[in-house]
Amino acid sequence: MAEGPKPKLKVEDWLNRIIIMVIALFALIAGLPMVLSGAASILSAFAMMTIPGVMETLAFLIGVGLTAFAGMIAWKVFFGLRGREAD
Repeated sequence: MAEGPKPKLKVEDWLNRIIIMVIALFALIAGLPMVLSGAASILSAFAMMTIPGVMETLAFLIGVGLTAFAGMIAWKVFFGLRGREAD
């Protein structure tokens, strides 16, 4: 089944994509250091044969959540919106 040419994106669509990517970038900037520092704290606690603290675990989990949020948003902007017709 042959489809016609896809409609070109308007300026508003590109502006919306840029705004969403900035939000995803902020989430990535906040989340990635939390993941790395939380993982380092948890691994150092295991190396000292102690139980990791609640704050280290929470920092790691919040960082993973923010990083996953940023990744999903970026994926949706780049790949999920293609072929969608303008409303």
